Amino acid sequence: MLTKAIIPLLLLAVLFVPSMPGATTSPTASATPGEKGSTASNGRVTGTVKDLSGAVLPGAQIVLQPAATTAVSDTQGNYMITNVTPGTYTVTVTYVGFKEFVSTITVTAGQTTSLDARLTVGSANQQVVVNANLNGDAADQQDPRRQSERRCHWRFG
Repeated sequence: MLTKAIIPLLLLAVLFVPSMPGATTSPTASATPGEKGSTASNGRVTGTVKDLSGAVLPGAQIVLQPAATTAVSDTQGNYMITNVTPGTYTVTVTYVGFKEFVSTITVTAGQTTSLDARLTVGSANQQVVVNANLNGDAADQQDPRRQSERRCHWRFG
């Protein structure tokens, strides 16, 4: 009779004890803020992209290497890259018409690394090469052999 009363109590204990606060079912079940894979063990990178006069550059592209993580600055020129594994990175910031900004940073676990980028206007000596081919009627207009044929189409009479 005593065993019939103890069995239900043991079943209740097995079912409810693991769900009680502080109870664990194995030594590796506890999740601490610094545990590998959690975002608390990573850092983040923030900053603002501006030109030399202090005007913000919205839409600038920020690339974090070797992680190949990219971000784009918002309308205020601000950017944030979260969940960055601690380590050393090369940050490249680009914006149309401006020279590339490159800097090296070190990201620390649980910390925010700030990097403001000041971009300079690109060189006025930039060269653009355009290649084109004439097709159809435009090609006929430029062909000297076809020019004489065009002259022959005039009829008087």
